[in-house]
Parts: sequence; C-alpha cells; structure tokens
Amino acid sequence: MKTIIYGKELLAVIESLGELEWMRFRNRYPEVQIKGELKRQEDRSFYFPYTSFRFQNECADIVNNLQQALACYSGAVEWILISQKREFGNGVNRCVLPKHVQDMKIKAREFDIHIDDYMARFEPAFSPKAFEDLVKLSKHVKSFFEGPGFVFD
Repeated sequence: MKTIIYGKELLAVIESLGELEWMRFRNRYPEVQIKGELKRQEDRSFYFPYTSFRFQNECADIVNNLQQALACYSGAVEWILISQKREFGNGVNRCVLPKHVQDMKIKAREFDIHIDDYMARFEPAFSPKAFEDLVKLSKHVKSFFEGPGFVFD
C-alpha cells in the first residue's frame, strides 16, 4: 500500500525543533466544501509544496542548522530556506520550498501569472516529484538534527 503524502511532513520535523508561533504548508489533498456540498478531498498535486513557519522564540543555531541540512541534502529536488522579517511585529517568517520554484518566479512575472499557476501550467510534472521528495527531505532534516542532541517525538 502506498503512503499518502500530504505535505505536512517537514512541518512536523520543524515543530519538534522549537515552538512555532505561526505555520502554513501546502496540503496536497485538502478537504474542500463548496456551497454546502459534502466535504470532499481534492488533489492539488499540481501545486508545489512549501513549508512556512515562524518560531515563537527563534534560536539562531536551529535556523543555521536547518540551512545546512537543506544545503547538504541530495535528493530529486533542491530545497532552500527563504526568510522575511515581519513588517509589523517581531520575528522572521521562514519558508522552505524548491529552489527551482524560487528561480521560476521571474519567468512567472514575465507571463504576468502567479507562480502557482505558472508551475501548474508549464511544469505540471514538477510538483508531484517535489511532494515525493519532501518526505525524503523531512527524514534527512530529522536525521541531521539528531546528532546535536535534539529529541524528536
């Protein structure tokens, strides 16, 4: 039986590194309900996975180790961590996403379409591959942090 990949796999690892104040991820199979219809599961494999978060009390060592873990990962997809200081309030929002997606944002702007729609339309095979790789990335990040003495549930 094949394991269903939902997109929360990396977030589960990151949550174990420190308390999160905010989080978001791309759910591959969200439940949707339109105008009172029964809830149904929708396949959104054509949209790329990402994992966004903000630590409650950020530790620079954890962020640096996460960047190192992503940099030394060798999988089907190259992953990066991007950061953005909150405009209002304290903290830094972080996002792990495929480097290829970040690179394609320029092309998407040339077509005047959102990066989600660009990837779904012009590279439909990429996102399912990235979802598959997200599971391997999550295992890699978890094992990377097991060395320095972090405890995982």
